[in-house]
Amino acid sequence: MKPILTLLTLLCSYAIWGQTNLDELTRDLAASMQQVHGPKDTYSQSLFPNSTKPYQLTFQRITTNDKNKSDDEKWTFNLADIDPKSVRIEDSKEALRIYLRVQKGQKYIQYFKNGELSGYADQLIILGNGIDNAREVERKVLAAIPPAVDAWNKVADIGGRSNDQLIHRLMAIVGEVSVGNTTYRQRLEQVGDFPDRLRLTTEISSSKGSDREALVWSFGDLKESGVRLVISGTNAAVEANTDDGLAWVYVERDGVQDDFSKEVSIRVADPDQGKMVAAILEKLIPYGKEQVKMRMPEAKTAPEAFGLVAGSMDKIARKNGDSEFSLEKDCQSKLTERISSQGASSDLVYAFHFGDLDPKSVRLNMVKDRVEVSVSTEKKNLYVWSSKAGEQQNYGNEVVFQLADVEKGRQVAHLLPTLIEQCPEAQNLGTFGDVQNWVSKGAKSEGGEAQSLDYASDSEVCKWKLIQSVTGDKKSSESTYEFNAYDIDPDQVKIIVSRKSVAVQLQTLKKENIISTIINEKPGYTSTIQLEAADVIAAKSLKVSLEQLLKQCKKE
Repeated sequence: MKPILTLLTLLCSYAIWGQTNLDELTRDLAASMQQVHGPKDTYSQSLFPNSTKPYQLTFQRITTNDKNKSDDEKWTFNLADIDPKSVRIEDSKEALRIYLRVQKGQKYIQYFKNGELSGYADQLIILGNGIDNAREVERKVLAAIPPAVDAWNKVADIGGRSNDQLIHRLMAIVGEVSVGNTTYRQRLEQVGDFPDRLRLTTEISSSKGSDREALVWSFGDLKESGVRLVISGTNAAVEANTDDGLAWVYVERDGVQDDFSKEVSIRVADPDQGKMVAAILEKLIPYGKEQVKMRMPEAKTAPEAFGLVAGSMDKIARKNGDSEFSLEKDCQSKLTERISSQGASSDLVYAFHFGDLDPKSVRLNMVKDRVEVSVSTEKKNLYVWSSKAGEQQNYGNEVVFQLADVEKGRQVAHLLPTLIEQCPEAQNLGTFGDVQNWVSKGAKSEGGEAQSLDYASDSEVCKWKLIQSVTGDKKSSESTYEFNAYDIDPDQVKIIVSRKSVAVQLQTLKKENIISTIINEKPGYTSTIQLEAADVIAAKSLKVSLEQLLKQCKKE
């Protein structure tokens, strides 16, 4: 009994009399609701059009059994959501049924039982009092759908509105929502100096008490394809995922910062409100991305970039104490975090050269309740020195900048690649005398270490002697290495970083064991030696200088 012919006739008719008043059609449809007597139960049916929303209807059915007990059921729905192809009559043992199903099976129909919202449905059933009444209801439903679609489209149309108008409309739409005994008082407002940043504050009240939650985000941080109306049980909300899978959304619970989130959730009173909120959000996302892009600063010089990055370093209040950050405005830089807690403080220091960092590795991440910008060294080289509470730590391959908020993190992540490119790799090409000086300073004197590099013979500048010694209260040692510079492979000079030390390694041609050694008075031979360096810059300078000196001594 599919009403294909009826549907085609009505659609053609509507093209002619498209100005038919929707109010009249829904009132006429309401007049067709009749009481239906089943074998055991009696069904009293009513339809109530919404006077301010002509496309919205509430269908009520009161079922009374033979013991005079009744169930009151109501379905509130937008007639524009009904798929006209789904409207059809089906027979059953109790009564003829007229099915109305929502487009694409969406659960957009609110279902109330005995006055309480019980959930959402994707269809409703009107009972017909005989075939004539069933056909009448079917015909009138189909007649009312096209003008309902037109009426809803006029309400939902957001075309031609400015971004500012859309933002204010969104703020006006979002409000209080009650679900059962729980009330969600929502307030949406713009925050800070950026028109694309919003704060959603929600006060949740129930018989168990009250909670307060706040979310802060930018339209530009959301993903257009990630906006959706989600209906689960008795709850309806518009959810929006963040772009790039990053937790862009700042979260507060009862005034205390919580972990950043990858999702925004706005509760809505009904599916119509949800569709409006989702449509506006989707429309504003490109605007937000453009706003984010426009506010990124451009630095043409290194000092300008340093000023902007260092200016983004703020004091950050944490649960276990405060952290204050400072950055030395130089290519050879230090990033210091001073941690204060219960009247005591300690420093965490990173020393590095911006030229050693990989501009492609810059990443902005929200880690739990922190905003971090991380950047790795080129080839993951262990070129980052660090100390904690004055004690040197192992060398690392990453620097992490911690920022007070997402916007500052966004700015630092934007500026770092430019800053890195404006800081050339640090190394000095020196003479043999410079090399001797760097080698001497490479020994840790506080540990009783000493190191020297000299000519093995005053008359032969390509014969070298390296002496390394350690003097202690209980034990001392000394190692002497003599070798020809022309026996060392200039292409195999390497920087070696191990835990807290950095050295330059020399290796003989073909890895031959021809370097003469005397270690604690015991003679021998080896193919490699390591010259300790004071730091990474000294090691780099040693490397390039030794490469040149070795090539000058190379035998033809």
